[in-house]
Amino acid sequence: MVSTARAEEVVVPLRANRNGLVDPVTHMRSTLISASLLAIKERGYFEAYAKLLPRELHDPVLNAVAGTWLDLPLVVAHYRAANEIGVGPTDLIEIGRSVARRIHDSLLGTLVKMAKNIGVTPWIGLEYQPKLWARVCMGGSVAVYRLGPKEARYEAHGFPDLAKIAYFRSSLRGMFIGSGELFCSRMFVQEIPSFTARGVIALRAAWA
Repeated sequence: MVSTARAEEVVVPLRANRNGLVDPVTHMRSTLISASLLAIKERGYFEAYAKLLPRELHDPVLNAVAGTWLDLPLVVAHYRAANEIGVGPTDLIEIGRSVARRIHDSLLGTLVKMAKNIGVTPWIGLEYQPKLWARVCMGGSVAVYRLGPKEARYEAHGFPDLAKIAYFRSSLRGMFIGSGELFCSRMFVQEIPSFTARGVIALRAAWA
């Protein structure tokens, strides 16, 4: 029997070092954390979050200067505290979408203008992912695979501690939906759990 399965096409290859490994993420932009904190405040979770964040981390996390780099342990502490609030799945997705809206202008300005003025497909946004990643993360890497004409798999490598946190994975999924809807009428995104055990966040996206 001849297989009719469509082979995956590499759209964005995973960037590895000379040893064939992905360098770990060491820092992330405070812009992402600031947007996340605003979304938490807007939904009335901040008091609970502040109690869960270790007191000694309040100043470096809550008062981080906009646009600076935060050490990854601070980022992990933020998302661990947020994870312990117990936010429901639907609200998590909406928090991610809110974060995406807040960072569009600062991180996706050119693509947002293209989407509004001339229209671009989600593939353009996906091809832009390495540049976006470099603006948000120090270290790590992303990869994108074409699964069909309007279907892709996105992988984020290099931060296994964050990949273990359900809040981070779900909010990233919401961010992906929010960003993807700049380029199409509907974006459907699901997490691929089999990657989580390897410390990788993988999302399967389809759009209309």
